[in-house]
Amino acid sequence: MIKLKILLVDDQEISNFINKKIIGLSEVDCDVYAFTDPVEAFSQLNELQPDIILLDLQMPVLNGWQFLYKMVEHSLQYPVAIITSSTSPEDQQRSKGFAHVVDYCVKPIQTETVLQLTQKLAKAVV
Repeated sequence: MIKLKILLVDDQEISNFINKKIIGLSEVDCDVYAFTDPVEAFSQLNELQPDIILLDLQMPVLNGWQFLYKMVEHSLQYPVAIITSSTSPEDQQRSKGFAHVVDYCVKPIQTETVLQLTQKLAKAVV
């Protein structure tokens, strides 16, 4: 199996720390790149070419929705899993309007979530 590149984009350092730990516990073979600045994360997308982006919605300067719209504007199709504290049905429905959003998860993620996401990615590649 190929080593995955996972990009974490969350303005809360503690959220990135927790998500890194949970990803580590899932024993998925991956490199994790964490960003607290979504503008910087966006600028690194083409260089890093992540297999999946774990994206928070509520961030200053560039929120998750704006990040997704910028991806569309730049024709970037990296798979995105929204990882948020929002349980809003409206947000969940809105996320379905983006073809590259593969999942909507409520924080905190679990090791099972990481495994499910990597299985979805594996199926998409086949």
